[in-house]
Amino acid sequence: MTGNAFLKVATEGDLAITDAQVHVWERVAIPGREHRKPPMAAHELMLEMTRAGVRRAILIPPSWAGDGNELVVEASKLQPRSFAVIGRLAFEDPAFRATLEQWSPQNGMLGFRLLFNTPEYVEILRGGTMDWVWPVAERNQIPLMILAHDSNDVLKRIAMGHPRLRLVIDHLGMTRGVSGLEFREGIERLLTLASVPNIAVKATALPLYSECDYPHVDVLEQIRRVIDAFSADRVFWGTDLTRLRCSYRQAVEMMSHLEWKNEDEVELVMGNAILSWLGWRV
Repeated sequence: MTGNAFLKVATEGDLAITDAQVHVWERVAIPGREHRKPPMAAHELMLEMTRAGVRRAILIPPSWAGDGNELVVEASKLQPRSFAVIGRLAFEDPAFRATLEQWSPQNGMLGFRLLFNTPEYVEILRGGTMDWVWPVAERNQIPLMILAHDSNDVLKRIAMGHPRLRLVIDHLGMTRGVSGLEFREGIERLLTLASVPNIAVKATALPLYSECDYPHVDVLEQIRRVIDAFSADRVFWGTDLTRLRCSYRQAVEMMSHLEWKNEDEVELVMGNAILSWLGWRV
């Protein structure tokens, strides 16, 4: 069916494309090394979304801008039909545990993102000192997005031990700069999580994993495998816009070249699935 399903939904239906991850920030001394240097303000993002045909976005504070959520929360309050928030929490913050234990969705914040993207943080995850988090998040119905390098075995154990906990694997479980064989091997590791029903995956930053020119069919072939394994209701398209090497519109339009099975798949992967998973009611 290729792009026919995508184009039919995009032109004839009411496809509300939702980007599963975008960073916005104000001036900082050292922006992320892979991301663009100028800040991305929420009003600029709105313009970019309009041009690209993206209706909604999940805002996530970037790691280099600190652990405050005020900027993204304010953006979601001003544009509640366009923005929702997955907040950041620092492990070292004394209020970390209290925030989770007393948490309820408010001001557009629907859950939290936890980063285990350095050897030290991976050791924290593997060492069990974070094990109190999972039952608290499960009990309070807090969706968690997890960036954890080489830790699929731990995440699978956590999810299976807490079946009502909703975990989302960031960036297909990939580390920076992978493509080609490394990317395909990463997909093989990711697929070992597909049998666990409370694990979903963000299919984000897709052009960056490609060894081919647009429309990056090598990546799309692997995304087809991910959708088949996890099902369309557990795969969330997104861009991580500020580190892309293409336009926002191209990142959207490349998805019309995926071998979609039907229109329902398009609607789920491109927006409806993440709305349901996070409980974003618009």
